[in-house]
Amino acid sequence: ALEDRDEAVRAAATAALGELSKPQYFEALRRSVTDPAILVRIEAMRALSRSREPAAAALLAQGLKDDDLRVRAQALTGLSRIPDANTTGLLQEALENATASEIQLKAMAGLALRGQRVDTGLAGAILKQKDSDLRAIAIEVLRNARDDESRALLARALETDPDARLRVQAAAALVRRLSGGGAR
Repeated sequence: ALEDRDEAVRAAATAALGELSKPQYFEALRRSVTDPAILVRIEAMRALSRSREPAAAALLAQGLKDDDLRVRAQALTGLSRIPDANTTGLLQEALENATASEIQLKAMAGLALRGQRVDTGLAGAILKQKDSDLRAIAIEVLRNARDDESRALLARALETDPDARLRVQAAAALVRRLSGGGAR
């Protein structure tokens, strides 16, 4: 199915491999990472994001160079879950070179998850925008950040965000902090 002419079939096959999430499928996923269809490449990044294997990091790093923003964003999600010095460097590089807010936020979320200090100013600014998907990523950054400013921004999101789902996410992050669960 990974060789089918129909990109939807290739994407579904790639997604199925991701559900299995086994290192022996990395070679098959390697082909999907460079597939001409964006949907297939997104599914490859999503599949690799389920793995915490260091071998997945090299394939996810390829996704950071993709022309499509969605592929790059999904690659950052996966790299955030593989805690090693190499992936930390990739996240830092992505943050420094990104021009898109989504990419900056995804990189920041991964860095904050590792205990790295991040500037929460962008996340705070995003909380005022209309795009609820971007606001959700901003809340993820703030959930993982370990400073007082992020706590204040989460409290503001809890009180003012128009999306009930995001208010709940902000509340959960605050409860975790107050209960001693830290920033994560």
